[in-house]
Amino acid sequence: EEMKEFLIKGNVEKFNIKADNYSLKHRVNSLGRLTHKDITTSNSSGIILQYKGLDSAVLGYEMSDDLMKCESIQGGIRRFRELVAIEWHKVLLNEAINIASRDKITTTISIPSARPEYQKVQGLDYKNIERLIRRYDLNALFFGFTLDEKTGVYTKKI
Repeated sequence: EEMKEFLIKGNVEKFNIKADNYSLKHRVNSLGRLTHKDITTSNSSGIILQYKGLDSAVLGYEMSDDLMKCESIQGGIRRFRELVAIEWHKVLLNEAINIASRDKITTTISIPSARPEYQKVQGLDYKNIERLIRRYDLNALFFGFTLDEKTGVYTKKI
């Protein structure tokens, strides 16, 4: 399975994580609060990473005819153990790219920059800036997105 490429080797063994226990779930136009009230996103659609059926992280997005806007990438509260063994932010963005290209309903996918000069990420907290830059900026660059310096948004043509 393609999630295996995002596993963090040492942590898989250390925390006794089974790769097969990870799964992805999609919710469209009714995301609201997710199970266990530990993950929320205001977006109307989302990709949820689950571990043993437990909602552990989410990528919230909005979709229009030619654009998929990935607006939030969040780990769940108290989900350290479930997320420590996988690069979950990459799993979620990879799946968003898969959806955009598989459904052929969009030509572009975008993700905001967490860099302070753009302040595009909701709830940007300067204590967390390094973590957010890894989750948004470095993640976008890993998948070949290009930053529009004027808008502070990364885009990728599908």
